[in-house]
Amino acid sequence: RDSLKNPKLFKEKARHQDDFDIVCFAQFCWDNLKESGHVTLVYPFMDHEYLIEKFNSIGFQLTELCVIYPKPSKEPNRILIKFSKTKSDFVESKLILRDNYNVYNPEYKALVQDYLKI
Repeated sequence: RDSLKNPKLFKEKARHQDDFDIVCFAQFCWDNLKESGHVTLVYPFMDHEYLIEKFNSIGFQLTELCVIYPKPSKEPNRILIKFSKTKSDFVESKLILRDNYNVYNPEYKALVQDYLKI
């Protein structure tokens, strides 16, 4: 995992990649959520299998996974992921943020309209 780190230290710090322990975070969520609770995260695509493994090891169930593509011609770079304490039907989807002309997808605009002005 060290090979995936950004050589620019300020970016590493901003992303909390050096000092964020995903296992401790998952355990904190497990200990503090109600039985009906869930955890939803935006996470780098390249690390999603590691994330799923660690949350599953605590006892969480993967309930939703949305793979995010910056453009139709690009590889995915992020995921939206939801874990629950209780088992439920698994939902998988994908979201493309922009078209090849750099215009935001209407789905993405609807998703972030309360948070971003785009």
